[in-house]
Amino acid sequence: MTFSACGTDDTLQFYYPENGGTTGGGNTGGGSTGGNTGGESTDKNNTNKNVATANMPQVVRNAIGGLEFPKLKNNGSSYAIVHMDNTTGMLNYSTEWDDNMKSQRWSCYTFNTTNTKQNIKGRYEPPYGQRQYPWDTDLQEQWGIVDFTDDPTPTAQHMDHGHICPNADRLYNANQRYQTYYMTNMQPQYKDFNQRGTWYEMEKDLRTKAPKIDSDTLFIAKGGTIDPVGSESNLLGWKKNGASSETQKPGYIPIPKYFFVAVLKKELNKSTNQYTYS
Repeated sequence: MTFSACGTDDTLQFYYPENGGTTGGGNTGGGSTGGNTGGESTDKNNTNKNVATANMPQVVRNAIGGLEFPKLKNNGSSYAIVHMDNTTGMLNYSTEWDDNMKSQRWSCYTFNTTNTKQNIKGRYEPPYGQRQYPWDTDLQEQWGIVDFTDDPTPTAQHMDHGHICPNADRLYNANQRYQTYYMTNMQPQYKDFNQRGTWYEMEKDLRTKAPKIDSDTLFIAKGGTIDPVGSESNLLGWKKNGASSETQKPGYIPIPKYFFVAVLKKELNKSTNQYTYS
């Protein structure tokens, strides 16, 4: 597995947990998703696996064992949302939503030879009177939660609606593309980071690594740092359009200080007819 993290200063680092926590690749300044860790997990019992809870919807139960799925927070205010494309039966992508912070924690999805087909082009253009970034109907259907009452993205402070599962990664059909515009798939990102910086280059590079044969899969998890580690908040603060705060306030959303991507490649070795993971 490759784990990459970048700050909004447009630098990129690669971290390999299974190699003893060493950093590889250094500060590249953009555009690469790293390489093979060369390591193997020593946790044969997979103690970090997700476990279904009594109130978990069946569609979520079916998805949480996927190799793309990070460990759920299980903090009492976080919910896994699974976005199915009901026109095809395909799992589009999944998200963890923290209803206390009013923020998504990550989105995860896969690349294979089917879901990377680009049968449509461009951005979602809403019909007149409808939202460019709609509320997440799956969050409401699966968990009974409705967010938001208005769009909190601080565009007045030069921030974009930053897709975590990108529009350009889900062009199989209009429904899959539409779901990537849900507010629960967004994090506030500076324009230079989102539209032409490290995040943009990483997403573009990742698409070149999509599987070319039916047996292979790329598992992807991406997100921003909204959880503290020790004394480090991992946030740039809290914002709503036109206002900022160092602490959480009603109507404000957290601004991640760092963003990350984790990638796992499943590939068939034709000479041994066995799968390898890197």
